[in-house]
Amino acid sequence: EIDNAYNITADCLFFIGSVCVLVTASWNFSFSSTSIAATDADKAMFWISVLAVLGPLIYLCNAFVEIAVAIRPIRRASGEYHHQYLPLLTTATSCRVQSHWDLLSNILFGIAAAIDLTIALHRHITDSTETFSSTVDLRFISVYWYFLSGSTAVFGFQHFSFCTSPIYRLLIGTGDILFLTGCTIDLILSCLARSEEDICRFLFLSSILWLVNSVLYLVADVIAHFYNTRKNNDAAHF
Repeated sequence: EIDNAYNITADCLFFIGSVCVLVTASWNFSFSSTSIAATDADKAMFWISVLAVLGPLIYLCNAFVEIAVAIRPIRRASGEYHHQYLPLLTTATSCRVQSHWDLLSNILFGIAAAIDLTIALHRHITDSTETFSSTVDLRFISVYWYFLSGSTAVFGFQHFSFCTSPIYRLLIGTGDILFLTGCTIDLILSCLARSEEDICRFLFLSSILWLVNSVLYLVADVIAHFYNTRKNNDAAHF
């Protein structure tokens, strides 16, 4: 039950962060392709910068929760938890390997979010207006770590087949692929983009993929929560 609560909390944080990033990307895209009054632009840019800070901040909180979730099975298997928890690990070796991959992926995600947050705070506090080239250079730093996180998650997904139900694997696996696809798009645009409009267009697309990914994660863990609750209630009757 505790693990389910952690998972759902992390999923909600990832969803909220994804919404903030998507709204920021959509506003940036609309402003890069249209002209508006200076006063309205100043107000809009203020709220964009606020959301630009909130997105990675919430992602960083998500990473902390996900790291806590990934550590728990490792600590259980190593004997740091009471032996009553060990039956929760089906084919413990494979699940333990899965937890190690999850831990690594979420550490990389946390590093990327921390870099993004630092960049966003710097822009918000100093009201910085970097040139196009410096924007791409700064984005590339965090995008590279997000890409490593997505690659690690997909690579470690093979161990899910021993630990979870088919529907859960399908939802999480699809979500991981969408996340990695979004990271790949960001990485490519960081290398090839030639204008602010190019960046905004591709960021909008990758943000949609991340948002769909967050929904799939949330649905998967809600299903797992109700499944485990029902299973525990059935077991209590015997």
